[in-house]
Amino acid sequence: MHLGRALRTTALAAALAVPGAIVAGAPAAQATARSCHWADKGDSGVVRVQDGNGSQLTAGRIHQQFDYCGNSRARFVWDGWFRTHAHPGITGAWVQVLDLGDDGRGRDSGEYGSLSGPEVTTNPISVHSWGDNEWYGVANMRITHGNGSTARCTAYSSTWDYHYGRPTEGAQPGTCGY
Repeated sequence: MHLGRALRTTALAAALAVPGAIVAGAPAAQATARSCHWADKGDSGVVRVQDGNGSQLTAGRIHQQFDYCGNSRARFVWDGWFRTHAHPGITGAWVQVLDLGDDGRGRDSGEYGSLSGPEVTTNPISVHSWGDNEWYGVANMRITHGNGSTARCTAYSSTWDYHYGRPTEGAQPGTCGY
């Protein structure tokens, strides 16, 4: 890779030294914005909550994503039925989404309620920030109940190693009790 950059630099320098020389277009150093698109990497972590009747409901899933332009993000997608229907004993549901590197640093979405929209994402971050190559998504769920109690739980996506292109740890579900 460094040899190719050195050859392009040498060719450009030589062309500039020769009057009237034409330099053919070199490939772009990075992909254009049009080729960037988000795709899930590895497995998603499921967040389940227990309602006032004791039923286990899927609240949503946390994903680790890559945009094919060198960036990762975490994306939580609310379950459509959970988000748009009332549930016995549940008065509110909020999620905080994190995209964390293997050293624990990364991006934080802040906390959003289920009525805020169908998904919550973090801002993108380079997969090589701080020398990290492994990234994973975290969903911190907070559920409020009609009896005044609050339940919290956490789910994790797979940890994805962007250097080797494979998962290094599996997804972990989280369940918020009543």
